Amino acid sequence: MDKTFIVGDLHFYDIGSKWHKNYLQDCIDFTNVILKKVEELRPTKVIFTGDLVGRTKEKNVRSRDTLLYLIMFFKKLNDLTNGEVYCVKGNHDFSETFTDFDLLSSLGYIKRTTKVDTQNVRFHLLDYGCIKNDIELETSKVNIAVTHDTILVDGKTTWFYNHEGYELSSLKNLKGVSYVLGGHIHRPSPSVVSTSIDNETIHLFYMGNGTRPTYEKDLWEKCYGVLINDDGSVMMDVVEFQLPKVSDSFYEKEIKEVISDNAQDDMQTIEKLSETLNMVRKYNLLGGSGYKEKIKQLGGVDEEAVSLALKYVEESEQRLK
Repeated sequence: MDKTFIVGDLHFYDIGSKWHKNYLQDCIDFTNVILKKVEELRPTKVIFTGDLVGRTKEKNVRSRDTLLYLIMFFKKLNDLTNGEVYCVKGNHDFSETFTDFDLLSSLGYIKRTTKVDTQNVRFHLLDYGCIKNDIELETSKVNIAVTHDTILVDGKTTWFYNHEGYELSSLKNLKGVSYVLGGHIHRPSPSVVSTSIDNETIHLFYMGNGTRPTYEKDLWEKCYGVLINDDGSVMMDVVEFQLPKVSDSFYEKEIKEVISDNAQDDMQTIEKLSETLNMVRKYNLLGGSGYKEKIKQLGGVDEEAVSLALKYVEESEQRLK
């Protein structure tokens, strides 16, 4: 019998925020929980939704012993699944330099593909920014998309704060897909939500993140995995991961301080970008303000990211006037 276990974003990193008591230990504890579930459930395949490494913007862990632990974790998963460990590429996994994600992929500990088949199921693995890509639908099987984007169902996806994304009913390329199992959104779904694409029902579920990389209001104490059993008929089981109590992982914090921290992060980003733009102007590397046009050309890839990038650029330019 084929059994496929879907796990949400990992965000493994060895340094926490000032509000984490021990973020690395939280990451280690969560990977141990995953291993125990895999040993218990004995899936033939494991698929991660991306953002494997980095708490916020980092691409690599800091220390060699932490990297060794991460490698051994994925080696163990491969031992348990006979090498059937796959991963969607999340927004944190992209970089122009060689990252820990790339290392795990190069070692063969995570497989990169756009589709994975079992006897009666086809899984479509859609990297960050690829949610509108055409897929190879297999009409004789149950089609399930594993994604890493903000996907919305009007009036139903109300439990998380990011309300800018892709309306599921508008994604015509996913017509014929039965389930979308999403990463990127850290707060887990309280229930499966549904909509339709041209009168064909499609369901959405976010497993959630088990390491809680940032402090936010109403932090959760459980997230989920999804087990797809394929033994002639296809069954989906939601598997609960119990997380440490918020008070065990975080120091107490007022929500106004969370807002202040986020604003401080934005200001640091603007300051760094201002320095870069000043250098670009000094040496006229792009000719005038050509960098804005370069950014706009990426609109077809990720409009949300382009809009944010232009916002930072404009604020940085104001600082240079």
